[in-house]
Order: sequence, then structure tokens, then C-alpha cells
Amino acid sequence: MGGDEIFDASMLSPNSIVVDSTGHLYVVDGDNSRVLGWDDASSFVNGEAADLVIGQPDFASFIANQDSIDGNPTAAALSFPAGIAVDFNNNLYVF
Repeated sequence: MGGDEIFDASMLSPNSIVVDSTGHLYVVDGDNSRVLGWDDASSFVNGEAADLVIGQPDFASFIANQDSIDGNPTAAALSFPAGIAVDFNNNLYVF
């Protein structure tokens, strides 16, 4: 690989999906140690870029428990999440 390649930030092992009562769509991207979110599930199109990333400092990062400052895990970091859920108040839970 040369220095000009762009990292492919596509999903690896998507394994859970949930839509909250406001229409937000969330997908667990397990092997990238993150959850991706879209603002409107009703207008979602396959291949559409996500609006939100949880568990990584940006959309291109994929290392488990990565922190954007010093590489140490934080409460916001994820390590190979297995599932997601929402409650009646639209709180998102990642496990």
C-alpha cells in the first residue's frame, strides 16, 4: 500500500439494528467497534453515509477501545459491541 489510498470505512460484521420512536436508525458495526446512526430510518437508502458514530472518535477509526487523545479507553469507546436496544424514552443501550 502506498500513502495515497483512502481507508474504506464500510461496515464489518453488522449484527444488530434498531429504530427508536423518533425514527433514528442505529446499526452495530461489531468488527469496527462502533455503532452507526442515521437521522431518518424512513428515508434511509442502502450505502448512505451515517450521520453519527458512537464508540470511535471519527468515521474512519476502527480500533477497539480507541480514544481520540491518547489511545486509552474511555467510557465512550467500544470493544466489539454485540447488540443494541432502545427504551421507551429513546435511550440507546449498547452491549
